[in-house]
Amino acid sequence: MNDDSEEIREACLERVIQLQDPEALTTYVGALNDENNQRVNRAAVALTRLGDPSAIGQLIEALITTHRLAVPGGPYVITTFSDDGPGLSVGNRSPIVIQHMQNKGVLTALITLTEGGQFSL
Repeated sequence: MNDDSEEIREACLERVIQLQDPEALTTYVGALNDENNQRVNRAAVALTRLGDPSAIGQLIEALITTHRLAVPGGPYVITTFSDDGPGLSVGNRSPIVIQHMQNKGVLTALITLTEGGQFSL
């Protein structure tokens, strides 16, 4: 799931399917909770190909996932005002943004595994 090459990912998935390893389902279901949204969708593709409907519940939960992303940037200054008086924060870390992602690969997996079920993002 990590390789940039779709051909390599496809060849690996074909081998996993041939081996019929029961741990593969566990691995791909676990990846539905990955921090990397691309891996979430790649796991959904693999689950589609494995064809095991036992993953449907976890796929439903992964239709929309929440990710914490560091926004690249330089130094920052934050000012605050409260009853205790004004405040000032200065730092060098990238701010973290919470992002909710719609996973089309997960949607496709659900529709396929439920043989045309009605799901949406």
